[in-house]
Amino acid sequence: MEPDLRQNLETVAERVFDAAAFLAAYPTADREPAPVDRVGATITFRGPRCGRLALYVERQMLDTLALNMLGEPDDEDPEARRGDALKEILNMICGNLLTVCYGEAAVFNLSPPELLDESNAPASEPDAQAVRVLLNLEETLAELTITEHAASNPGDPS
Repeated sequence: MEPDLRQNLETVAERVFDAAAFLAAYPTADREPAPVDRVGATITFRGPRCGRLALYVERQMLDTLALNMLGEPDDEDPEARRGDALKEILNMICGNLLTVCYGEAAVFNLSPPELLDESNAPASEPDAQAVRVLLNLEETLAELTITEHAASNPGDPS
């Protein structure tokens, strides 16, 4: 596993939340409990390393996230806007993280981000190593968890 993965994840998440959503995020103690009444999204990646990145935020943060990223709502479905904003911030964090960790020349295939609920929560992968980061996100908690493992065929990013 990349030795600076935790630091890279913290740094990238802070930067993306600030630049894309105008929200202050900073690391908090890893022994904090996971966010309560949370909503999550996940994305998988395949390339030189394979894995999954999941993001959970407290439900109360979703309206602010959607407003800051997507602007004033029109007649759209508010739940869809919230989900879209969460998936987009996760996609941006994942893309930036992979570039920071592996460079711009590394090629990765990303799955479309998916919202998480109890029925599709990611299962643990036996050979994967996981890093969990908790962030204070505007006085709420956000949790990022990345699991990664070596690609089964490093020359094939599919």
